[in-house]
Amino acid sequence: MAKKKSDDQEITVTGIINSIEWDDDDNITAVELSTDDEDFIVKSDLIGKELFDYVGEEVEVVGTVVKGKGDGDYIKILSYDVLDDFDDDYEDDDDFDYEDDDDDDDDDDDDFDDKEDY
Repeated sequence: MAKKKSDDQEITVTGIINSIEWDDDDNITAVELSTDDEDFIVKSDLIGKELFDYVGEEVEVVGTVVKGKGDGDYIKILSYDVLDDFDDDYEDDDDFDYEDDDDDDDDDDDDFDDKEDY
């Protein structure tokens, strides 16, 4: 394993993946990791491009931070874990506790039969 530059900093951080650049066909070409404290542009290497599939998802990453020259800080992803999100929990929930409004015997369709009422 190559020795890291002395100014690189390895961190573990949790945040949301956001797309920040697209090509002419609206394909994602760059993403950032947004945390509560700061945003990191994800280096678009092989593992970094895997995060393109997780836009809008919360992830925990281990990476090496490289200070950017005006664009912001970059993070080279060493590993990541996609955390459970609300949408997955919601889709898996079979009991939404909704009441069926059509249980009454009234024929609600007759309420709008007369076009003169409009």
